[in-house]
Amino acid sequence: MTQRLREKAICGWKPVSFDRTERDYAYSLQNQILEQIAENRSLRKDAVEVKFDLRGDPVFAMLDDFVASKVPVNVGYILRVCNISDPEDHCKLPSIVFTAIPEKDVFADSVIISSDLGDGSDEPVFSPKEVKLFFWEGM
Repeated sequence: MTQRLREKAICGWKPVSFDRTERDYAYSLQNQILEQIAENRSLRKDAVEVKFDLRGDPVFAMLDDFVASKVPVNVGYILRVCNISDPEDHCKLPSIVFTAIPEKDVFADSVIISSDLGDGSDEPVFSPKEVKLFFWEGM
């Protein structure tokens, strides 16, 4: 659970229910955020440099902060950055989160970031990752 989710839980954040328009909005917002990560050189580089998708990894923390700045406060989210070359990493919603949000609509979308070619001043980075974003209605 991210620090942002803990803060929401502590502050008595009220749940909302997604209607059809909000569902369309959720999918659209996920797509926009993932496109920004894929198209922005700095964010793309962060994605391929993530070692662990936990807040203890400073590169992941920066990427998660970017996502947190885009997600409305009435929507729960989890960002996963998974190593494609690891056959054990299935990029699923963590079970602790899944059990904490029973009977909620969960939306997931992902993008593959395979490398960052750099701008010629630094070395290219090849470390394929799946960047996956989960949304759900309020907690």
